[in-house]
Amino acid sequence: MSGGRTAAARRRKRRAEGAVAAAHGVLAAEVRERREERAKVLRVVVRQVIAELREQADLKQRRCDHREAQIAAAVVKKAEAARNQRTKPVATQVPAAEHSAATQTEEEWLAAVQRFAENAPVELPEEGTLAEMRAVRRRAMKEAKRFRAARRTHRLR
Repeated sequence: MSGGRTAAARRRKRRAEGAVAAAHGVLAAEVRERREERAKVLRVVVRQVIAELREQADLKQRRCDHREAQIAAAVVKKAEAARNQRTKPVATQVPAAEHSAATQTEEEWLAAVQRFAENAPVELPEEGTLAEMRAVRRRAMKEAKRFRAARRTHRLR
C-alpha cells in the first residue's frame, strides 16, 4: 500500500539525494526540485502521447464507421433498385372490382369456382430460396383474397 514509500525508503532516498547534491555541489532541495520538474515534464509528455494514440484510435474507428455506413447505403440502394425493377406491368393486372363489375352467369361462376379449386395449392412447396417461397405464398394469398371478394359479390346478387 505504501508504494515503496516506507520510512526507511525515504531515509535511503534522502541520503542518495544528499550524495548527489554533494557531488554536484548544490543543495539537496535543488536536486529534489529538479527531479520533481523532470517528473512533471515526463507526465505531460506521457499525457500527450496517450492523447495522440487516442486520436489515432478515434480516427481509425471513425473511418471504420464511415466505411460501414457506405456499405450499408450501397446495399440499401441496390435493394431499392432491385425492388424498382420488379414492378408489375400495369396492363396485365385488372383490379378485382372490374372483375366483379361484369355480371357472370351461374355457369361462368361455377367454372370460376372450379378453376380456383384446381389452382389453389393444398400445400405450398418448400423449394428454392426464402424469397421465392415468400413470393409463392404472397401470390396464393392474393388469389385467395380475390376469390373471397368475388364470392362475396356473387352472394350479394
